[in-house]
Amino acid sequence: MHAAWRMAVAERAAAAYAPNRRLAVFAVAGSVGTGWADRFSDLEVDCYWHEPPEDRDRLAPIEALGGQIVGSGITTRTRRSGARITRSARWA
Repeated sequence: MHAAWRMAVAERAAAAYAPNRRLAVFAVAGSVGTGWADRFSDLEVDCYWHEPPEDRDRLAPIEALGGQIVGSGITTRTRRSGARITRSARWA
């Protein structure tokens, strides 16, 4: 039950990323990906790229889904970046 609606959101996100030829893999990870989600679970998606993504590669799917960036960070040690998006009313 808790994984189902989150997986539906992930499917919409995957469709928003799909046209991008730089994207190699879009994966649902964490408790939702394993089917162990509970009511406190977040939705973790991992994107693997053929080449480093540009800002538009990261922002276009978020905007297409009606999301909003509420925080992001880049660590020089791992050279990874992340963004959290809020659940939009349009996702309900």
